[in-house]
Amino acid sequence: MKRLIMTLAAVSFALLTSAASASAVDSDADGIDDSVDNCAAVANADQFDGDLDGRGNACDADYNNDGVVDGIDQAILEAALGSVSGDADFDPALDHDGDGRIAGTDFTAFIRIHG
Repeated sequence: MKRLIMTLAAVSFALLTSAASASAVDSDADGIDDSVDNCAAVANADQFDGDLDGRGNACDADYNNDGVVDGIDQAILEAALGSVSGDADFDPALDHDGDGRIAGTDFTAFIRIHG
Protein backbone atom coordinates (compact mmCIF):
# COMPACT_ATOMS: atom_id res chain seq x y z
CA MET A 1 0.00 0.00 0.00
CA LYS A 2 2.82 2.39 0.89
CA ARG A 3 4.49 1.64 -2.46
CA LEU A 4 1.23 2.28 -4.33
CA ILE A 5 0.76 5.65 -2.60
CA MET A 6 4.36 6.65 -3.39
CA THR A 7 3.87 5.59 -7.03
CA LEU A 8 0.62 7.53 -7.32
CA ALA A 9 2.29 10.58 -5.80
CA ALA A 10 5.17 10.32 -8.28
CA VAL A 11 2.78 9.96 -11.22
CA SER A 12 0.70 12.91 -10.04
CA PHE A 13 3.82 15.05 -9.68
CA ALA A 14 5.03 14.05 -13.15
CA LEU A 15 1.66 14.89 -14.69
CA LEU A 16 1.52 18.27 -12.96
CA THR A 17 5.10 19.06 -13.92
CA SER A 18 4.62 18.14 -17.58
CA ALA A 19 1.36 20.11 -17.76
CA ALA A 20 3.10 23.18 -16.34
CA SER A 21 6.01 22.73 -18.74
CA ALA A 22 3.71 22.37 -21.71
CA SER A 23 2.11 25.74 -20.99
CA ALA A 24 5.39 27.56 -20.27
CA VAL A 25 6.64 29.98 -22.92
CA ASP A 26 10.26 31.08 -23.16
CA SER A 27 10.43 33.28 -26.27
CA ASP A 28 14.11 34.15 -25.92
CA ALA A 29 15.26 30.63 -24.88
CA ASP A 30 17.12 31.86 -21.78
CA GLY A 31 15.52 29.36 -19.42
CA ILE A 32 13.18 31.94 -17.85
CA ASP A 33 9.44 31.67 -18.49
CA ASP A 34 8.07 34.77 -20.25
CA SER A 35 5.57 35.30 -17.44
CA VAL A 36 8.43 36.17 -15.06
CA ASP A 37 11.19 37.17 -17.52
CA ASN A 38 12.20 40.84 -17.13
CA CYS A 39 13.32 40.90 -20.78
CA ALA A 40 11.41 38.28 -22.76
CA ALA A 41 12.69 39.54 -26.14
CA VAL A 42 16.41 39.05 -25.44
CA ALA A 43 18.14 36.17 -23.66
CA ASN A 44 19.23 37.26 -20.18
CA ALA A 45 19.32 34.24 -17.92
CA ASP A 46 20.86 36.32 -15.10
CA GLN A 47 17.82 38.69 -15.13
CA PHE A 48 20.14 41.55 -14.14
CA ASP A 49 18.31 44.83 -13.56
CA GLY A 50 20.92 47.47 -12.68
CA ASP A 51 18.45 50.22 -11.81
CA LEU A 52 15.87 47.92 -10.21
CA ASP A 53 13.03 49.24 -12.39
CA GLY A 54 11.70 45.80 -13.33
CA ARG A 55 13.20 45.74 -16.84
CA GLY A 56 16.33 43.72 -17.37
CA ASN A 57 19.40 45.56 -18.64
CA ALA A 58 19.30 43.56 -21.86
CA CYS A 59 16.08 45.41 -22.82
CA ASP A 60 16.24 48.65 -20.86
CA ALA A 61 17.63 51.78 -22.54
CA ASP A 62 15.54 54.27 -20.54
CA TYR A 63 18.45 55.19 -18.29
CA ASN A 64 16.75 58.15 -16.61
CA ASN A 65 13.48 56.21 -16.17
CA ASP A 66 11.29 58.95 -17.64
CA GLY A 67 9.34 56.48 -19.79
CA VAL A 68 10.98 57.56 -23.06
CA VAL A 69 14.13 56.30 -24.76
CA ASP A 70 15.58 59.37 -26.43
CA GLY A 71 18.64 61.55 -26.95
CA ILE A 72 18.95 62.19 -23.22
CA ASP A 73 19.44 58.47 -22.64
CA GLN A 74 21.94 58.33 -25.49
CA ALA A 75 23.90 61.21 -23.93
CA ILE A 76 23.94 59.41 -20.57
CA LEU A 77 25.35 56.30 -22.25
CA GLU A 78 27.90 58.26 -24.29
CA ALA A 79 29.17 60.01 -21.15
CA ALA A 80 29.85 56.64 -19.53
CA LEU A 81 31.46 54.93 -22.55
CA GLY A 82 34.82 53.48 -21.58
CA SER A 83 34.04 53.25 -17.88
CA VAL A 84 34.45 50.00 -15.97
CA SER A 85 32.99 48.70 -12.75
CA GLY A 86 34.52 50.67 -9.89
CA ASP A 87 34.92 53.90 -11.89
CA ALA A 88 32.98 56.91 -10.62
CA ASP A 89 31.12 57.26 -13.93
CA PHE A 90 30.25 53.54 -14.24
CA ASP A 91 26.52 52.87 -13.93
CA PRO A 92 25.45 49.21 -13.87
CA ALA A 93 22.14 50.18 -15.50
CA LEU A 94 24.07 51.07 -18.67
CA ASP A 95 25.88 47.72 -18.84
CA HIS A 96 23.54 45.81 -21.15
CA ASP A 97 25.69 42.70 -21.41
CA GLY A 98 26.76 42.63 -17.76
CA ASP A 99 30.49 42.43 -18.49
CA GLY A 100 31.47 45.19 -16.07
CA ARG A 101 32.30 47.82 -18.67
CA ILE A 102 30.41 50.31 -20.80
CA ALA A 103 31.61 49.70 -24.34
CA GLY A 104 30.55 49.42 -27.96
CA THR A 105 28.43 46.34 -27.27
CA ASP A 106 26.32 48.39 -24.87
CA PHE A 107 25.93 51.15 -27.46
CA THR A 108 24.89 48.49 -30.01
CA ALA A 109 22.29 47.23 -27.53
CA PHE A 110 21.01 50.80 -27.07
CA ILE A 111 20.59 51.14 -30.85
CA ARG A 112 18.79 47.76 -31.03
CA ILE A 113 16.39 48.76 -28.25
CA HIS A 114 15.86 52.35 -29.37
CA GLY A 115 15.38 51.45 -33.01
